[in-house]
Amino acid sequence: MYLAQPIRYDEAVTYLYFVRRPWAEALSVYTYPNNHLFHTLLAKASVTVLGNAPWALRVPAFVAGLLLVVATYPVVRAMYGSRSALLATAVVASSGVLTLYSTNARGYTLLVLAFLALMLLAIRVLRGATPQWTAFGVIAALGLWTVPVMLFPLGSVCLWITVSLLAEKRGHELRGLGAALGIAAVLTGLFYSPVVLREGLAAITRNKFVASSGWFEFFERLPSTIGEAFSSWSLGVHPILRWTLLVFAAVALWHHSQLARFRVNFLVAAYAWCAWLLVVNHRAPFARIWIWVVPVVAALAAAGFVRLLSDRGDSNDALDRRIPVLAVALAVFAGASVMLTRGVLLSRDTGTYRDAPQASVVLSRALQPGDRVVAAIPSSVPLLYYLNKLGVSERYFALEERAAKRVVVVFNRDEDASLEAVVARSDVTDPAQFSPPAVLARLPNSVIMVFQRRDATAK
Repeated sequence: MYLAQPIRYDEAVTYLYFVRRPWAEALSVYTYPNNHLFHTLLAKASVTVLGNAPWALRVPAFVAGLLLVVATYPVVRAMYGSRSALLATAVVASSGVLTLYSTNARGYTLLVLAFLALMLLAIRVLRGATPQWTAFGVIAALGLWTVPVMLFPLGSVCLWITVSLLAEKRGHELRGLGAALGIAAVLTGLFYSPVVLREGLAAITRNKFVASSGWFEFFERLPSTIGEAFSSWSLGVHPILRWTLLVFAAVALWHHSQLARFRVNFLVAAYAWCAWLLVVNHRAPFARIWIWVVPVVAALAAAGFVRLLSDRGDSNDALDRRIPVLAVALAVFAGASVMLTRGVLLSRDTGTYRDAPQASVVLSRALQPGDRVVAAIPSSVPLLYYLNKLGVSERYFALEERAAKRVVVVFNRDEDASLEAVVARSDVTDPAQFSPPAVLARLPNSVIMVFQRRDATAK
């Protein structure tokens, strides 16, 4: 039901700046780290076959999101048992934040899927099955090709394997992990080579979104981004359920040695690796890069709940009868909560302009030669996307204002601080040059206004 929601800012940038370009440019231009390269490849293939529509652009993220439900079950079953796995799968299936990113043309669900695939391969190694190190290396490389922040889940899995093998006195098997990481490094280098040859390595490692910040800025921003991540994990879910699940997760952490089938706690390994990586880079990342932790928290919450039921003295037969019913009830309740609260639609993550489809229709009929459109981020690029679909030239956004006869201003009440902020750098604030604005259209969440230059001829 969310595949056709109005396109978001980051998605529109993905399409306009990367996906619609020729293949060679789409996979080599890295003007912004917004270009999740492997996702861009899949999205370009999707729109080439299915056409340029938001739902078509979102197909790769959507399919990966569906596969998250499939992948969660075997990972959690291996770690905590089938009862916990069924409940954790219910949490993942009805997760608001995973629904949001399964209908958002970005690479984050691909990242989570790669993480779960690596966990499955790691579990095989720890169980003594024939290791599949080549597959491990390929999946790690595809994850890194999608988003470089794959370093967080990849390093967590590798540290977990390393500590577990050393604890079991199987350190000689780490040679396979080293080979897998070598494969991942070589493939990742090959995948990014078009970008490096075109724009240099600094475009990836030293762009303004990932470059190290000052220590004071890092420690100031880190708590808020982590808090945003925690908040996003429960997107659309009733607070009672949110806190209940957190309590269950705490129970599982406390009783790890009795519940988990592996000696080393994965969450502890993940915390150690991510804390080290954050300190090394000392840059507070976007909250959404922690989305891969959602299945881990779901697994802990499920294991803690099953433990509490067992402590009540419920028999195995009783648990086997109740858990499926509880899993279905949990999925229905949480899913209904996400729908009724409109958590996905109202989320402002990655930038929104929900009126963009209607606003583009209004502008396509009203724009005249000599007009200049002014819209702030994040309204501008979604508007440009829909106008592009309607065949309206982009020159209305590029025309120099001093040459414009009219300036059309879009004010998005959801995102823009004020109309004054939108036009702060515009000449329309000068009453000697422009007459007071006339309202062109009032939309549910925005207003479109026209400022007419007093001199009928543009300067």
